[in-house]
Amino acid sequence: MARINVGILFAALLLILFQLKGSSSSPWHYECKSGSCTKTETTPNSSATWSFAECSIQCLEYAGLWPIPTGTTSIGNFTEININNISLSFHNGSLVSTLVYQGFDIFLNQIKNVNLIEKGIGSKNASSVNIKIDIVDQDLTILTLKADESYYLEINQHIEGVLNVSIQSETYFGARHALETLSQLIIYDDIRKRFLASKSVKISDKPIYPWRGIILDTARNYVPIKYIKRTIKAMAASKMNTFHWHLTDSQRELYVYGDLLEQFGTEIFHMGGDEININCWNSTESLKKWMTEKGWALTKENFIKKAWFYFQNRTVQSLYKKAGKEIPVILWTSDLTNIENVTRLLDKERYIIQMWSNVYDSTLENLLRNNYSVILSNYDSLYLDCGFGDFTNDDNNWCTPYKTWQQLYENKPKNIVGSKANYILGAEAALWTEIADHNSMDSKIWPRASALAEALWSEPNFFWTEAEDRLHLHRERLVNLGVRADTLQPEWCLQHQRQCRRN
Repeated sequence: MARINVGILFAALLLILFQLKGSSSSPWHYECKSGSCTKTETTPNSSATWSFAECSIQCLEYAGLWPIPTGTTSIGNFTEININNISLSFHNGSLVSTLVYQGFDIFLNQIKNVNLIEKGIGSKNASSVNIKIDIVDQDLTILTLKADESYYLEINQHIEGVLNVSIQSETYFGARHALETLSQLIIYDDIRKRFLASKSVKISDKPIYPWRGIILDTARNYVPIKYIKRTIKAMAASKMNTFHWHLTDSQRELYVYGDLLEQFGTEIFHMGGDEININCWNSTESLKKWMTEKGWALTKENFIKKAWFYFQNRTVQSLYKKAGKEIPVILWTSDLTNIENVTRLLDKERYIIQMWSNVYDSTLENLLRNNYSVILSNYDSLYLDCGFGDFTNDDNNWCTPYKTWQQLYENKPKNIVGSKANYILGAEAALWTEIADHNSMDSKIWPRASALAEALWSEPNFFWTEAEDRLHLHRERLVNLGVRADTLQPEWCLQHQRQCRRN
């Protein structure tokens, strides 16, 4: 048997890799077949040799955008651009000026991402890009439930060598979404080492639901700030707008509200309220004495309807005082929101109810029948910690099985409540961190939460199968932003779209 000289073989492999790395062309390209991209060997007879990014944006429905726009979507041919020659035109001096220029810097950083090492800027004839932003309400700097997040994006090239981008929106928040869309329409062609953007675009877009969020629990395991910021970055890239920070499981005195309101604003406040332990109250001597002095028997009904309601009402009044005005309050579903209590104890004009139980719970139907505003966090589809085992024993955790991205995608409010969807503000996917920390949170949240993002922004009337290729593409975007998003399939399937599906 002939002996193999490992040193010579290793040197030969290095030489081949070096030659491939230095080559200006790839031995592979992608072809668009029936609305999907397939990796194909390049031969002298190959005609359109698209890179994966170019094929995806030219071939996939909605040019691969995530989430899909809800209005007009027209995207034409592409032209080469110089990403080092992108300028912004915006009326300076308004309250939102700082936000606009910060948003523009984020946009530039996203397209000049970490993968630009060894990437060229293309030919000298690449077009410059001029972005003009017009915002109607230049005083609104805080996102509210009623804030208009719509935008209109138009791109044209009237003069050779200059790409004009026009963004029109009612608020800064719409303009920020438009920049996210624009960033997805700028791609890198790794075959010809150039950046491309569409030179003919018309997109009108706005979200269907105003509340599109993620709950991150940092009470059970500490999460450093930089990882939280990375989560918010991924949320923005997916057009989510609400970060629900579960800071602590401990009970705190009312004076803490002032500190929280000062740090995070006064537009809305979540007061928790789930999993109250009546047995704990019934073993607290000071509370029992106080109830007895008021003439309240120590029954479950009195703990809920008298003691709990007394505390809730007193706390809300204190919150209003600290905020300087009446602000919406969110409560989790609990005994307080049950059918026999909610309408008598909780004013629907003051309270928003966040539902964590499954969608078949009659509480949801009752809340909607009584016209309460509801946020969905139903554990049967939106709890991202499910299916990872129980840290207290060797069994599965209580909400097993694992929630797939397909489940999050199909958790569309209209699928769940039909004509009552107008009372659904939106939804939040939740990561409770009993068995998660900053080392694993990215892969547990992303890209599954992006599936919910499209369900809430666009609520498409098609099934997840029509979104699959675009979500895989969006996962690649998140990875390029430094987010450690989990992979959803073998890489071969990404390169040969729709060829890994089971019949």
